[in-house]
Amino acid sequence: MARYCLYLLLLLLSGPWAFGQELPAFQPEGRHHSIGLNTSPLLVQFIPFNRSNPRVLGPYFITYRAYNQRNRAFRLALGWDVDAGIDGDEIQNHFNFRMGTERRRPIAERWSYSMAWDLGFSVGDFNLPGEKEGDGGFLGLGPTWGFEFFLSRSVSLSTELSLWLGLGLDEGIARLQVIPPVALNLNVWRPRKKR
Repeated sequence: MARYCLYLLLLLLSGPWAFGQELPAFQPEGRHHSIGLNTSPLLVQFIPFNRSNPRVLGPYFITYRAYNQRNRAFRLALGWDVDAGIDGDEIQNHFNFRMGTERRRPIAERWSYSMAWDLGFSVGDFNLPGEKEGDGGFLGLGPTWGFEFFLSRSVSLSTELSLWLGLGLDEGIARLQVIPPVALNLNVWRPRKKR
């Protein structure tokens, strides 16, 4: 019985030491690279989200961000689909590219918010639901807002909303384009080498 009391006393005394440890930070700080992949094509195989066409999953499939010490980044994104079907149906063809700058701000322990300005180019369409009839192009500039959840310091999930103002290349007239948050990106973070 005395042995059990001694164990209990040691357990109670070790509690403050365990709580005195600093919790690990979930968001990377300083110079980092982030490479993101659109996981929506995989997710709709398991959970269809009532989509009539599971390949209509947003304009970008891969993203890259390079952050500096002040949580500002240079970013690129690329998306494409070239589908020359047997029946000659080429409705799925598109190529989308954007580049710009981003600023990320933590809003909670695992959550962050980002605001970016991008220059974008599109041939075909933006691969969005309800836009598969168009076969033109687009060149524009606009802001992007994003939310990111960190599963760990090196893995996060993110989504973005964009508003583009630009020129429709097929008609040659000004166009306003909204890209809703239809894609869920899985991002892998790695520290950048010091110069």
